[in-house]
Amino acid sequence: MEESGDNESSLMLIKEWVATQSFPDEVLTDLHLLNFLRGCKFDQLKTRDKLTHYLQLRSSKSEFFHDRDPCGESLREAISRGIMISSTIENFEIVIVRWKYCDIKKVSLINASKLGFMLFDVFMNESPTCMINGHTVIIDCENLPLGYALQLSPRFIRELKHVVFKAYPTRIKAIHVVNCFPGVGTMFNIFKPILPVKIVSRIHFYKASSISELRAHIPPSVLPKDYGGEGETLDTLRDVTRSMFEERRSWFLKELSDARRQRKSPPQQFEWGTVYAH
Repeated sequence: MEESGDNESSLMLIKEWVATQSFPDEVLTDLHLLNFLRGCKFDQLKTRDKLTHYLQLRSSKSEFFHDRDPCGESLREAISRGIMISSTIENFEIVIVRWKYCDIKKVSLINASKLGFMLFDVFMNESPTCMINGHTVIIDCENLPLGYALQLSPRFIRELKHVVFKAYPTRIKAIHVVNCFPGVGTMFNIFKPILPVKIVSRIHFYKASSISELRAHIPPSVLPKDYGGEGETLDTLRDVTRSMFEERRSWFLKELSDARRQRKSPPQQFEWGTVYAH
């Protein structure tokens, strides 16, 4: 259990450190900082390291942090299709990835991944429970376009690993991969070497015929109807998530503008292609 007094003292310490840096103040709200602390188990040094990587990546040339306008041409298609949707009910937060709505000619793997980071930024900035309860991820592989495998370049995998595990605090409770087919195992083996052992142990695979087993891991009241639960339909969650992105358009645009103005030189220069050796 967290102690409010400890939270306040930890938050004060990290804010004092932030004040000595040249980070954009408006990006780092108290809740944002508290979520970083929670994700790092209130370890001050780990939190500083994560924050530095996170903010330097935001102002770097990483494609994951550029063109984050939810109404812009590059992302509008992916958001409208509902490739990445979320649901928060009873403090149970779910992120759902639906590959069958990806048109490889219109939605790149970079943009599909970018939506995930944008969604997580909203959680970090607004949710007081995301780093307490953690996230459950459902990856729906129905009609997964195998052409995306060609976009899994070594550079993409290295950047993805760096962003996920170096720049963001993560609290993943479980990853449920549903509607699996034989090729899913091959794609998973590409990513397995870069995943922490504890994350690998929390990944579960289901064929289409066994998807009802999700009810044993996710409360029926939260699980979408499409997966045998009693929650909202995936189409409803798609519309809610789309509205969420669109309503925060000005925030995403301002965030990008702030990142471009950032001029702080990092303790170490992050050069893509060498940073992953650290």
